[in-house]
Amino acid sequence: MNFQANPYTIPLILSSIVTISLAIYAWKHRQNPAALPLGYILLGMSIWAFADAIRWVSADFGAQVFLAKVRFFGTDLLTISCVALIWQYIKPQRFSLRWLVVGMSVLLAPTFILLWTNEFHFRFWQTVEQVAMGDYIALERQNGIGYLMHMVTNYAFLGAGLVSLLIVYFRSTKIRRGQAGAIFLATAIPLLANILSLPAFALVKNVDLTPFSFTVSGLVLTFGVFRYGLLDVLPAARDAIIENLRDGVIVLDSHLRIIDLNPAAERILDSRLQEVLGWHFEKVFPEWNKDSGHGMDSVRQTDMTLNNPRGAFEPRISPLRSGEGQPAGYVIFLRDVSERKKAEERLRRSQEKYQSILEDIKEGYYHVDIHGNFIEVNDAFCQAVLFSRSELLGTSFRQLADTRNGRRLLLLFNRVYSTGQTVVQEDFEFTRNDGSRLFGAVSASLVHDDAGNPVGYRGLVRDVTSRKLAEEALRVSEEKYRTILEDIREGYYEIDLTGNFLEVNPIILDIVEMPYDEVIGRNFASFTEPESAR
Repeated sequence: MNFQANPYTIPLILSSIVTISLAIYAWKHRQNPAALPLGYILLGMSIWAFADAIRWVSADFGAQVFLAKVRFFGTDLLTISCVALIWQYIKPQRFSLRWLVVGMSVLLAPTFILLWTNEFHFRFWQTVEQVAMGDYIALERQNGIGYLMHMVTNYAFLGAGLVSLLIVYFRSTKIRRGQAGAIFLATAIPLLANILSLPAFALVKNVDLTPFSFTVSGLVLTFGVFRYGLLDVLPAARDAIIENLRDGVIVLDSHLRIIDLNPAAERILDSRLQEVLGWHFEKVFPEWNKDSGHGMDSVRQTDMTLNNPRGAFEPRISPLRSGEGQPAGYVIFLRDVSERKKAEERLRRSQEKYQSILEDIKEGYYHVDIHGNFIEVNDAFCQAVLFSRSELLGTSFRQLADTRNGRRLLLLFNRVYSTGQTVVQEDFEFTRNDGSRLFGAVSASLVHDDAGNPVGYRGLVRDVTSRKLAEEALRVSEEKYRTILEDIREGYYEIDLTGNFLEVNPIILDIVEMPYDEVIGRNFASFTEPESAR
């Protein structure tokens, strides 16, 4: 093969080196879905640039024609990969991407076949010949219908991809715009160079400017990788996750203005993104303000609830940082807690009702754990024992009883625990806070947790102090009365209106020679002669 000096080979070799180096870097990060199409883009650029570099250094007609055909491997690979990357960026379904690549390959295949069989029909290039360009020889081709079909197909694919990318760009946040912009420029620059190489617009005849632009495209992609994390963050993947989140996602800029919403957030706000774009966050949630004490910079998760006609929402805040670490905005996740709030409200009302019932009970109510420590008491219980609620809670019931009654209470709880049966009205003596006695009729039942395990006892204490004191006074009175009767030296008796004995003293018992139980209730006449009874 004859070689020739020319001004194009070295720039093209440099372009090929830049793009193949970036392709290797992308391959090392192939676990990222964006890395493979990006790597194939760079590989296509490298093939195109290297084939043109060798074609320019060769002076042989056959070699120049062959290398002119080889560069179309790079052309088609570049087109398919560019569209694949854009598709992956805006709509990352692998199945759809696979069929997109297959479809593009099928559409490009006929013109590719026409290219490699051109010598038999000249449909791709009508004529191919060498022409002198000063000190070196170039290849001049007159394009045929096959080339035009190939060009239109490639331009259509790339044009559709770039338009889709522009739509994403104008709807995106700052970081996404940087990524979309890098992909757009890396694709548009070679496309523009290729258009300027067409015969109708050629700046330099017989020179394809496209591969020279690959160095610039490679640098743009490098900037996108390291500045905007093109391989680390794939916004389309983010969309697939964020768009399907049940939680609302609101993206704010550093001035707390809305710049993005997911569908859940649009439902919460009952507005489309276009309607609230640029609104201040406080406009949609007025209760969020500087006076509320919830600052964006320091708060990750708040204990507040944001309310609107759609329900109650609990916010969680994540700050966004720029590449230099400066505040760039915030992401607010809104979790719908309406049902939880309703349940909490129902529980609160139930507890208030329960507490109201307890306080309305005239008898003392207690709830102790399995060890006998107070968990809850009502006001009536506190008033009965003369202790405040705070003095009782957490302390043992034994502080209210002496040793004997404390032991009896323990036996009562043990009996309830072992049998599971409720004990109703068993009398105990307690000691009040002031040292006075309290007699209480105690009931007790077992308390279980949700799993059915016994966890404590609860019941009522009815104050029977008055009854007990009255019974004790009566007993003392009766004993005193009995002592007086027994000390009388003469017979003493009491009868009702019908003559039945109600009470007698021992002297009467000695007279009738009968025990006390047999005398009480008998009629007086049974102890006298009939005539005496009259």
